[in-house]
Amino acid sequence: MVATRSHAHVQSVAGDRLVSRLRDLLATNNIRRFTIRDASGNALLEIPVGTHAEHATLAPEVWGAVGAMSRPDIDYQIVVEWRLAALKPQQEVSRRA
Repeated sequence: MVATRSHAHVQSVAGDRLVSRLRDLLATNNIRRFTIRDASGNALLEIPVGTHAEHATLAPEVWGAVGAMSRPDIDYQIVVEWRLAALKPQQEVSRRA
């Protein structure tokens, strides 16, 4: 079994480019979740990303919510949690005396 770790990264984006930036990020196929925050850091929407057939997918309702909340005159922060596959943990080898 492979353990999964994650790493978060914050990006600033203008409201009119929010949906297109999320689509670009999802094309990388290694996103675990992302959070949309306003400029002062308040979380507006937190979205876990499901993977199906090795392609990241979001429900159409989620895209509608993101499009409805984005305003072109407001800057947003996208907190992206990347999925990092860790190596298999090494099993202990018992030694016989």
